[in-house]
Amino acid sequence: MLEVKIDGWQKGIRFSSAHTTPELGKCERLHGHTYAMHCIITGEQNPKGIVYDFVDITNAMRQIADEIDHLVLVPTEGRPRINVTVEGGEVKMETMGRKYLFPRDDCALLPIRSATAENLCQYVLNELVKRAKLPPEISQIKLGVDEGYGQGAWCTWTPNGKKVKK
Repeated sequence: MLEVKIDGWQKGIRFSSAHTTPELGKCERLHGHTYAMHCIITGEQNPKGIVYDFVDITNAMRQIADEIDHLVLVPTEGRPRINVTVEGGEVKMETMGRKYLFPRDDCALLPIRSATAENLCQYVLNELVKRAKLPPEISQIKLGVDEGYGQGAWCTWTPNGKKVKK
């Protein structure tokens, strides 16, 4: 077994977004981070001598980062703590007594309960697995999302479809 690693800070796989995380003190307020995505892929070498092409996985990660860069991350599965409605060109979000109104084009509507690093990590990993053409030699993917240097969340995918938070 071999591991190939991609460090999002060094490779420039980053996005800057705003979010709110209910029930987390001052993080309930709308605020933002510059995030980085990291990946560790475990598997056997293929006949070409590689586990997975760095270019392919890096491009898939960058595509996901670009889709949520400079947007407000709006969780759509957070009821009852987060109430989101989309009407015309506007997104209305209510949480913890706060009411927000955003232009639809300024929002990334994500199928998560809350925009925590943990939930973002699982979202990004699910998107990566959907988009990447994973060869059978891959036995595991670990994906990390940092909310700035030194703090973030990691989760794991295996071919049997199980995700494990770490």
